[in-house]
Amino acid sequence: MSRRHVPKYGSLTSLLDVLFILMFASLAQAAALVERAREAPKTDKRSKAPSTQTKLGTEDAGVTAAPDAGAVDGAVAEKPASLDAGAEKPARKHRRLYAKAVARLTQSLERRRPIYAYVSSLGVLEVLRYAEDGEDNRVQVSEPLVKRSQDPDIEWVYANRGICEIVRSQLKLTTLENELIIVMFDKSKDEQSQDDALVRGLLSEPSRCGHKGLLDIEPPKGQP
Repeated sequence: MSRRHVPKYGSLTSLLDVLFILMFASLAQAAALVERAREAPKTDKRSKAPSTQTKLGTEDAGVTAAPDAGAVDGAVAEKPASLDAGAEKPARKHRRLYAKAVARLTQSLERRRPIYAYVSSLGVLEVLRYAEDGEDNRVQVSEPLVKRSQDPDIEWVYANRGICEIVRSQLKLTTLENELIIVMFDKSKDEQSQDDALVRGLLSEPSRCGHKGLLDIEPPKGQP
C-alpha cells in the first residue's frame, strides 16, 4: 500500500503570520500619525492660551509688561524728536510773551500825549509844542540847558534842571504819567565844547525824567 505525501504548511503559516503582524503594525503606526496631525492645532492653541492669560493678568494688576525689542528701538529713535520739540516749546512761549509785552508797552505809549521840546544849537530849550482839544499849542520857554563852568578845565556844563522838570513847570502839571516828551536839537557848528556838554546832558535826560514821565531824544540830522 502506497503512502500519500502530505505537504507541510508549517513554514508557510509562519510567513503569513509575520506579514500580518507587519501590516497591522504599519496600519497602527499610520493611524497614530493621523491622530497626531489632528491633535497638533489643538495643542498649539492650548499652548498660546497661558501667555494671553498672563498678559491680561499683568494688565489687570496694573503692571506694565516689558516692551519687545522693536518697541524699545522705536522709542530710542523717537527720543531726540521729543527732546527737540520740548526745546522749541519754551521758545514759542517766549515769543508769545514778548509780543504781548510789546503790545502792552505800545498801548501805554499811545495813551500818552506827545510834547515836543525844541533845543537850539546854542543849547537853549526854545519851544514846547503839544496838541490839546484838537489845537496846536506853542509855549515859548527860552531856557538854557548849558552854562559856563567855573572850572577852567571844563568850559561848559549841563544845567541841573532837567527838561522834564521844565516841561512840568511850564505846563503846570503835577505829574507826567500821561506825557511823552520828545526832544529835538541841532548841534552847534562853532562851540564844540558847548555841543559836547549839551549832548552829554541830553543823553542823561531819560534817566533823570521824574514824575513818571518818559522822554525820547531825536538825534540831529545826519546822526544815528
